[in-house]
Amino acid sequence: MHWSPGPPLQLRSVVDFQLALLGPTQLLSTDLQNLLATTVMYIVPSMNPDGYIASSRMNANGIDLNRNCYTSDFPFARPSPAAALKGAYYEAAYFLTSGGASMEPESRVITSWLSSIRPTVSSNLHGGALVAGYTLDACDSMGVNLWCESQESPLPNFLANVYAQNNPRMVISKMDPQGLGAFVNGTTQGANWYPSLGTLADWLHHAQRLQMLTLELHNKCEGYRHRTEDCCNIRYESPWHFAFRIPFPVAQ
Repeated sequence: MHWSPGPPLQLRSVVDFQLALLGPTQLLSTDLQNLLATTVMYIVPSMNPDGYIASSRMNANGIDLNRNCYTSDFPFARPSPAAALKGAYYEAAYFLTSGGASMEPESRVITSWLSSIRPTVSSNLHGGALVAGYTLDACDSMGVNLWCESQESPLPNFLANVYAQNNPRMVISKMDPQGLGAFVNGTTQGANWYPSLGTLADWLHHAQRLQMLTLELHNKCEGYRHRTEDCCNIRYESPWHFAFRIPFPVAQ
């Protein structure tokens, strides 16, 4: 897991889950003990330490790291400035101005690491809504709001439902707080809700043929004044059930 934009609260949610993993094994169910004994689990507290300190989605160079993972593995070209401006495509223009012409050091490190370990399933943590998002995050180079089915369908939707169905608040989340679209049982395909070009999840999908959920854990929470369990909607059942799906076959 990682947190891209981050106020401190999301890091607390990751740490809390990590502490649960490190708890006395005798307090865990047999299934959980077996999972920990047979499964390698990695936790990356933050992909964007500079943004974490500044409570910003940008890194120290002013780049949005979740628009910074575009490579030639994507099935569409980078948008041209003329095309982005001509059609007034906000996401394409934002990608060109904030995504960077090449990968930042943080993006190079995380993509290199993911290439080396090839996680069967993974997730990244965000804030701004309460929903489990699944690939794809963009269908074309303009970032048009569209539905485009993944080659691995229905696996991405299934994994998102596994997480959302085990989070009592997420599963009843029906609408984006800004009115950008409706959710189905607390899940959505990114491109059909909030198109984003050059995301880490889409890079993992196109370059490695692996699955990454984008977990939006809260509508709006900042700092330490909120209780993690109330604000971030962390329910240990959700990541556990998600992890239990790791043995499922995935296209390589």
